[in-house]
Amino acid sequence: MGTRIKTFFFTFLISVFLIGETSAQIGEMIYNPYNLWLAGDGEIVINDIADEKRTIKLFEFSSELLKGSIRSGRGPGEVSPSYYKRSTTFSNGDFLLWDAGRKRLMRYSSDLKYKTDVRGDATIGSSYQAGLINDSTLLTVDFSEEVFKAWRIKNNKISEGSLLWAVNRNEQKELLPLANFTLLQTLFYDNYDGMLYVTFEFSSMIIGINEDGIVFINDEPAKIPLPPVDPESEKSGRYSLPVMGKHPEGARDIAANDKFVYVLLNGETISKFQQMKYMVNFEALIEKTNHAKRLLIYNRFTGDFLKEIELPIPSKQAKISDDFVYLLHTLGEGPVVKRYKLSELH
Repeated sequence: MGTRIKTFFFTFLISVFLIGETSAQIGEMIYNPYNLWLAGDGEIVINDIADEKRTIKLFEFSSELLKGSIRSGRGPGEVSPSYYKRSTTFSNGDFLLWDAGRKRLMRYSSDLKYKTDVRGDATIGSSYQAGLINDSTLLTVDFSEEVFKAWRIKNNKISEGSLLWAVNRNEQKELLPLANFTLLQTLFYDNYDGMLYVTFEFSSMIIGINEDGIVFINDEPAKIPLPPVDPESEKSGRYSLPVMGKHPEGARDIAANDKFVYVLLNGETISKFQQMKYMVNFEALIEKTNHAKRLLIYNRFTGDFLKEIELPIPSKQAKISDDFVYLLHTLGEGPVVKRYKLSELH
């Protein structure tokens, strides 16, 4: 079917239901949710890439209350209307948002009030990803042999002199495929209590990182490596994402709490039959492929695989808070976010 093309905008209006202890219909306030994050107790943040006025929105989970938003634009605290975004958190609950569309790092309070940019001269501008390891340590991912770099944040800035360490992809065999720069756009990550956890859209590999370097790498139990670099692509310099059906689908999200790391994993290879079935609506197949029901659980400190849970609904993202898992589902009539007790899932 050729290289997949991710489409970020729908032409129809959809509704969102937020279902937990109570349920609330958000209706016209959500168009195309692309990311889900958790804020304070019972609050969720949705990156709605089809809404330029309120691209990022904060909702109280159990009601219809819109508590805050971030609009698209180029001004202070404003974000790009599309392209991927990643969020990590400070210990006081503030967000550090990586906006790949603007190549910017911005800090917000937990109620989405803009505080400041985190700047890095030319360093951040060359990055594909950036996120907190801890309050004073930033990880960047860029298209160089030293693919992972950790920086000390000083006065909301990083500089060449604040580099703590770097990981050379050529010295870490699991990371060699990151010579394909398109894969650098496919990371998911979450941080918790001094650790940053990373996984990939086309791999089951999970990486744990602290301010001293990589703590563990594990691809159990699915054993899906990053797709190898195609020799012809390497020769021409024209890299692309894996052709659908030629490499298994990997992670869809990652989350951490005080004891565990959770990876939402697809793990399937999309068959030719499915590709033919969706030929007239390939975008629907891509959206379906972006969902998963497997939730893998790892020891947060060692990276050891512990067990797997089957989720009650296919989910595009899975976020964890206490004994609850929040699941974003965008198939069917419209997106929903549902909350389940982890202890009741088997």
